Amino acid sequence: MDKDLLKQIKDKLLKEKERLENELLSIADKKEEVANDFDSRFPNWGDDIDSNAAEVDTYSSRLGIEKNLESLLQSTVKALAKIDNGTYGLCEQCGKEIQIERLKVYPAANFCMKCQADKS
Repeated sequence: MDKDLLKQIKDKLLKEKERLENELLSIADKKEEVANDFDSRFPNWGDDIDSNAAEVDTYSSRLGIEKNLESLLQSTVKALAKIDNGTYGLCEQCGKEIQIERLKVYPAANFCMKCQADKS
């Protein structure tokens, strides 16, 4: 892979990592003992029944959002590690190169288009 393109992709991944971490921090607290793991914060808006219901509903929504954001963050961190160890851009299933166009659109891709389609 071209070094300039690899640098552009790494920069894009680093920006995405920062964005995901900031979004997670808006709804959750970072766990110090586990890398890239967060705990959703339970809101406290009052003690009346309506406030309690809204708190539970908001917390439930945050749990799903947290899980999705953590998954994206983990994929992003994994892609950055692959860049550092020289394995970036290789399909985890077949070992062939992932199409450059795919990596430009989704830099954290782990599979080529064919293998991704086979997984679905």
